[in-house]
This record gives sequence, C-alpha cells and structure tokens, in this order.
Amino acid sequence: MSYGVETFSNMTSIDVLDAGLDRTTIQIGHIIRLIGTKRLYAVLFPWPEGLPTYEYAKPEHNFVQTTGTQDGLTVEWKLDGRLVALGHPTGSTELIDLAQKDDSTIAVHRNEVFSPDEAIALFTEYLTTDTIDTTHFSVREIAYGDDADDAAPETARGK
Repeated sequence: MSYGVETFSNMTSIDVLDAGLDRTTIQIGHIIRLIGTKRLYAVLFPWPEGLPTYEYAKPEHNFVQTTGTQDGLTVEWKLDGRLVALGHPTGSTELIDLAQKDDSTIAVHRNEVFSPDEAIALFTEYLTTDTIDTTHFSVREIAYGDDADDAAPETARGK
C-alpha cells in the first residue's frame, strides 16, 4: 500500500511513500523532524488506489497529521470522518498555546503535546498498520471544517 505525505513550507508538496519499504519509516522521521523549522505541518494519508503517483490527491477520510515545533507537536487522527486529538492518558488538560513554524499558535490540552520521537512512533504505527492503537492514549474529538465554525476556539483547527 502507498501513502501520500503532504507538507507545507512555502508551498504545499505531496510525496508518495511505499509502506512496504524500510526507508519509508526513515523518511517519516526526517519529515517530522522538520516540523517547526522547515515545515509547518505533515499529513500522512492512504494514497487512492489506482491513482497514478504523479496525480494530485488530498487527505480526506483517513489520515494522521502533526504540527507544532520540535519543542512540542500535536498529533491528530481522522478516521472515517471523525477527527480526534491524541494525548497522553495522564497529565493536565489545561489549555496551552502550542507554537507553530509560522509564529502562530494553536490551543491544545497540555497532555496532547508529544515529542518528535513520540509523533514519529505514531506516524510509523499508522503507516505500517493503517491504524493507531489508542488504548494507551486519551482521545478527544475535535471540530474541523464547517463544524469548526460552531466550535469553541480551542477546538477550531484541523484540515
């Protein structure tokens, strides 16, 4: 199975990765380590079956995404139209402002801040299994898109 990875620096770019190759997990690590320095965000999504890799595809129903800086990243997972923020099962749910590369911030719960290594592990799990085992994480549904207009400011983010 192939996956697309969308990133943004000065422009949006999409690369197609083959989940069966060992170097793909290394590439995911490199991409996530650029978040906050050279990239604003990264989104990993299943590449549409039958779509040539030179065509454009965008993440829709299933993806995992991250933003922030190397000091702290947020990881969100969209599965079948439901977007959730992943977090540590313990820790404060106090809202904090997480910095992003473009000098903006997003409001997240403190327990939803991950290290780059933790984010890489989650992205790698998604890449290799097409899912994330959330039994050891907190899961908070967040609004996105049109639904975000009606949401509280701290949940009005996402793709």
